[in-house]
Amino acid sequence: MNLWPIILILLAIAMVAGPIMMFKPSNRDRRLSELRQAAAQNGLHVRMTTIPCNGAPRSVAIYSMPLDKIEEDKGESRVQWALLKGDLSHDVHFDNRWNWKNNEKMAPKHYHDGLLQLIRSFDPSIMGVEVTYDSIGVYWTEQKLTFDQVQALLKECKTDFGD
Repeated sequence: MNLWPIILILLAIAMVAGPIMMFKPSNRDRRLSELRQAAAQNGLHVRMTTIPCNGAPRSVAIYSMPLDKIEEDKGESRVQWALLKGDLSHDVHFDNRWNWKNNEKMAPKHYHDGLLQLIRSFDPSIMGVEVTYDSIGVYWTEQKLTFDQVQALLKECKTDFGD
């Protein structure tokens, strides 16, 4: 019996099925899609950024929650800041390992004790926290934690630092 026709048919099927199977999302892709969809359904915003990690850029997601608007026409303003986990431990950093993003804007001093407690409680997958003029966010590797845990962390941050 000649096996060549069978081998050619199997090879043809593999050549057709292979590219089709590449379009199927991986388990990780499905999980990320579910996390980001849950965020959108709960009024959170997700954006991607890169941060330095062990000397190389690392892609992380920033999950952010809107903050109440500040009435700037009344002279009110919100200090914007971001605190990111650094690669090296050093006395010049906040709590030895955390750096103010771009070394420019620090959180107001009255937040520092609360920030210390917060970052010491972070899961290793949380790489930072930020406050902007309209939101509060956490830098997350989208690993280990569930969406509900990240949402609860954002609510805690909003209560502590969102004024």
